[in-house]
Amino acid sequence: MRSVVLLIAVSLLGACKDEAPAAPPRKVKKSVDTTRIPVPNHSPEVMKDPGKPRRVTMKGSMEADLSGRRQHFVFFPRGDNAAVHYPDTGVSRVKLRGALNDEGTPSLAFTLSGLKLDTLEFPATFIVGETKKGEPSLVATYEMGRADQWTSEVESDAPMRITLDSLTDRTLTGTFEGTLAPKPPSNNEPVRFERGTFSVELRLTNIARGEKAPAEAAEPPKTPKTP
Repeated sequence: MRSVVLLIAVSLLGACKDEAPAAPPRKVKKSVDTTRIPVPNHSPEVMKDPGKPRRVTMKGSMEADLSGRRQHFVFFPRGDNAAVHYPDTGVSRVKLRGALNDEGTPSLAFTLSGLKLDTLEFPATFIVGETKKGEPSLVATYEMGRADQWTSEVESDAPMRITLDSLTDRTLTGTFEGTLAPKPPSNNEPVRFERGTFSVELRLTNIARGEKAPAEAAEPPKTPKTP
């Protein structure tokens, strides 16, 4: 009898050793709302409404006649409105972009490269295709989507031109006009901008803010009193 009991015990012990270890509990993935932008990029004005995607815009205004109709650009993405100075080359790049809504398109953008903002005299006008070697260059684009884009890099009968009127503190002001041709392989008609104006706040990198204060007039030398 004892032999039978011992045999059963040994069999049960062997069966326990052959069993695979229990799997660890599965981690449950949390659902993430991927339509929302990370909190650091939220606009304070929109934080009050948790039901909308939160996007950041710089302060500003831009408007122009597009195909005879006045258009108001109201959204200025923070990353696309900036002035950056490169100390190693001594020149700056200015980016300006406005959209008709906070979705980002349709949008109109300008990029000025090779500027010397420290010595630039306002107003200053730049025209696509009329840049000489070593002078600032202008590129302009209008976008309604990946398949519908217009660019100044394609020759036009009325090249885009932009005039910078002032840069005070962070705000860049000016005017623009011209025609942009469709970007291949699009067969769209060219788009014409007229009576364009802008006043947009920029992010500044390595650029002093504001205008330099005029030097104080030196005091005239005092005349010594005669005894």
